[in-house]
Amino acid sequence: MTSLPAWLTESAVQTLLEAFASRGHTLRFVGGCVRDTLMHRPVGDLDAATPAAPDTVMALLEASSIRALPTGLHHGTVTAIIDHRQIEITTLREDTACDGRHAQVRYTDDWQQDAARRDFTINALYMDAEGRLYDYFGGQHDLRTHRLRFIGDPVARIREDYLRILRFFRFYATHGAPPPDTEALAACKAEASGIHSLSGERIRAEMFKLLAAPDPLPALRLMEQCGVLKELGIDAPYYAALDLPAPSDPLLQLLLLLGGQNAEALAGRWRLSNAERDRLLGGLARPLPEEITEAEAKAFLRREGEVHFRDWVWRWYAGHPDAAKKATTLLTLPERWSIPVFPVTGKDLLACGVPQGEGMGKLLAELEASWEASDYTLEKEALLQAIRNR
Repeated sequence: MTSLPAWLTESAVQTLLEAFASRGHTLRFVGGCVRDTLMHRPVGDLDAATPAAPDTVMALLEASSIRALPTGLHHGTVTAIIDHRQIEITTLREDTACDGRHAQVRYTDDWQQDAARRDFTINALYMDAEGRLYDYFGGQHDLRTHRLRFIGDPVARIREDYLRILRFFRFYATHGAPPPDTEALAACKAEASGIHSLSGERIRAEMFKLLAAPDPLPALRLMEQCGVLKELGIDAPYYAALDLPAPSDPLLQLLLLLGGQNAEALAGRWRLSNAERDRLLGGLARPLPEEITEAEAKAFLRREGEVHFRDWVWRWYAGHPDAAKKATTLLTLPERWSIPVFPVTGKDLLACGVPQGEGMGKLLAELEASWEASDYTLEKEALLQAIRNR
């Protein structure tokens, strides 16, 4: 590279590189940080690889006064923490046995062997301290051409870890372009049933990344063609809704994709959190009117909150794709309208002589309806006067 990427010049990174070099050990960065650097995209997490054994890495870091966490010693990973920067360091390895979820590994000092066990060519790129690239399987070319390829035999790669099926479509959504690799697609289709062996947490994490892509639709269509969506509990995807200019909110995208489909089983299979489950199921269960007036929008926003309001409007928009202007106006309501607080409480009614009980609740509801009908202009005294006049 003509110049070093910014992350490689960080003091924390330089400290780590110096710690390895001063003790005669090699360290190279690998995976997403290298891939996204070459694509001129923001770089997040830093992952590194080294021929040094995990125990050696732990001792090396501690001798350099670098905090070291044995986050994954069983598969060779140590996390170094320097100035709040966390860097995962994994010993070069090769898989000796896989069951579709877990792998038994053997450490090696062969960089190409380490690269060969990775999933895609674009994820098997390494960069050293001087910014030199090491590319054993044509990953740079695939990045330039937006081609997503498995390393070696796609079926073998998938059988090592069935999550790679979902990763293929996720990376296709974020880094690929048509046409998709035919061998990869055929392997995903042939091995789709293996998805049932994956935990819900792994499915959720991978699918939420896919759904957060700028345009997940092409990848989702390919997933349906390969029988993958059905394995995930999505039998009737509502693609038309994803043509909307909705924000890259994975739960909203999932809600729109499911349309009117019963999502109870999916929420359980994907191990959604309680909040995610309530949002998804509640969003799909709420009735959609044929038309939404400004008054109805205000009432919904006030009662349900901004997140549920936006989900409701986007679902309505999906059923009324020609109503872009109206939907856009509705979606701006949280910014242009400050939600008022109903000014009357049960304590106020007690002061007016209204006894506690079911009758008080009904009376409060009546007053609130009158307040809403006035477009929230009736003040507390006017509302209470109506009670005194009865």
